[in-house]
Amino acid sequence: MRQPPTNLRRSALPRVLLLAAALLAGVLGVPAAAQAQIIDPLPERQRFQADSGDRCRYGETLGVLAWRVTRPPALAPVDVQGVLVDRPAVDDSRTCLDDGYYSVVTFAGYAGERLLDRMAYRTDNGRLEFKLTLGETSILPAGIDRVVVQVCRYPLGPTPMPVYYCGAERTYRPNVIGPA
Repeated sequence: MRQPPTNLRRSALPRVLLLAAALLAGVLGVPAAAQAQIIDPLPERQRFQADSGDRCRYGETLGVLAWRVTRPPALAPVDVQGVLVDRPAVDDSRTCLDDGYYSVVTFAGYAGERLLDRMAYRTDNGRLEFKLTLGETSILPAGIDRVVVQVCRYPLGPTPMPVYYCGAERTYRPNVIGPA
């Protein structure tokens, strides 16, 4: 096998060493917090959906959960963006009669079995867009590893006894790739 001329190998070596030194200086010169941002992946996005469980699906929510995965494991909030619909709503494809109830969606963020944060939104005969962050102000070192979404319906006026109903709870967990 023929070797390249000696002068080419010698002239390339200083350039390679200079490039490696510049890269190393660039990485070492970046603060640790910035390095973590560079190394950590973008938030994992996951679609969610839940409804009130009745025949017409009077109450329904859907949207996206953005899991903020951090390393080492620390406070990991979850950003939630979506919409809650209570039927009948304007411009809705389903035909549901007004039943005198309103819809409430509840988001609960857990670390293991411990509830870290809970938020709810309500609407009546309409569509409500929302944005929220679960676990942003939590003082626990563990992050949210599970979000439970549920839609319930409550009567608008006074009733002789509290009559409300809820659809099934929907549980969402981040999809972790690689070693846990």
